[in-house]
Amino acid sequence: MRKLLNKFVYKEKKRRRDRALKAYMSSQESIAPLTKEEEAKVKAMWGVFGLPFNTGWHRYFKHMSGSFDERCIPQDIWNLFEISLNTPAYRDALQHKVLCYKILPSEVFPTPLGAIVHGVALGNDLRPCSHDDLESNLANEGKVVMKVAGFTGGGKGVRLIDFSKMTKEELKAFVQKAIADNNDYIFQKVLKISEELKRFNPPSTNTVRVVTLNINGRATLASSFLRMATDDRLNDNAGAGGTMVAVHPDGQLHHFGVDNPMAERRLCSPTGLVFAETRLESYQRLVDRLLSLHEQIPYMGFIAWDATIDEEGEIRVIELNLDSQEMECHQAFNGPLFGDRTQEVIDHVLKQKIKRVKVF
Repeated sequence: MRKLLNKFVYKEKKRRRDRALKAYMSSQESIAPLTKEEEAKVKAMWGVFGLPFNTGWHRYFKHMSGSFDERCIPQDIWNLFEISLNTPAYRDALQHKVLCYKILPSEVFPTPLGAIVHGVALGNDLRPCSHDDLESNLANEGKVVMKVAGFTGGGKGVRLIDFSKMTKEELKAFVQKAIADNNDYIFQKVLKISEELKRFNPPSTNTVRVVTLNINGRATLASSFLRMATDDRLNDNAGAGGTMVAVHPDGQLHHFGVDNPMAERRLCSPTGLVFAETRLESYQRLVDRLLSLHEQIPYMGFIAWDATIDEEGEIRVIELNLDSQEMECHQAFNGPLFGDRTQEVIDHVLKQKIKRVKVF
């Protein structure tokens, strides 16, 4: 039954992505088709998995980047790579926003003020505490970021709450309601980010989405995007109305950004910074730190990190994304996701595929 369900989910994801691709392609005046030779190269590389895929993705990547490369992964078979590279049992634990503090060094995450897990109140050390202690932590801090700790994405389940404006009774009722919910929550201090990242849009927690690969004992950078909100919201996700712009290996930003992979182009940040004239000086230090962290969890083949740099210059991880990723934007602007390691990844996934059948 589980296997059938996942087959249905795969087909539904493919259907939605094919529909979005078709809508975009039909909205453009002139997009060159793939040549027969290019189409043959795509089918030779990706047909080894025996899954249907749309060569239109390579037409899209060619149109966006200006060059053809068969090593780009068709978005509609990316799900196979996710479940092969990342063991589901470990994946779910790492994506939990409380458990991740126990697996990686806690100081790389935002400072916790408390949490609620399975209806149990936790203190700022993420150990069980009284309801009064949790309420006191929140009241003393004032403005707090509250997140659903479970498996959410796209900036969903994130709230900025000013607990100092609540009466003691209101705060107690709030905590009781959260405990009664069928959700886990974490409460974190508001991150104050570096001037280098704040300048793009001061109200939002501007982050860099960094994708890293770790197989065969080697962790390497795959692709990166800078993300910012376009208004005064805290979230910077494109799905929540934010803008993303590719970061090239030397930290230079791409000459334009987008609100989603198939949206209108933006040439500058909400504050007027021209992307083509802007470089992230701290980029290599950020990447090196994330690669070092990925080396500590080799059972995850790929990680899409949401990371930022705080006002003290420390690198902070907002969250780890280990599944349900959409890689079309990365490949449209940064080229093949795994670059020179593409064949190595294909060989790895082909070996893992048989093992994963029992899990799914």
